[in-house]
Amino acid sequence: MQAINPKHQKTFDKYIVADRHHVGLETFYDNWINDLDDEAKVMKLEAKKERILSKTYNTLYQLWEELPKREQLNLDKKYLARFGYGAQMGAL
Repeated sequence: MQAINPKHQKTFDKYIVADRHHVGLETFYDNWINDLDDEAKVMKLEAKKERILSKTYNTLYQLWEELPKREQLNLDKKYLARFGYGAQMGAL
């Protein structure tokens, strides 16, 4: 995926990698939690999931804010076309 302005390409790429990492972690923890039967383990894992996703979400937010509005719209549009849903920070 390409940024409109080449000077924003590095941040654009970092955002894509961080977003995919965030989605992968969320899916991983959701699947792990769904496979557990012990309520105590579920609660512990839910707390861990929230801590980890909070960190990745903060990273996404910081990268998103570094991009100009035009690049944000471009990224969200290309992300939607490639993955079938918008970026985590998109369409805010």
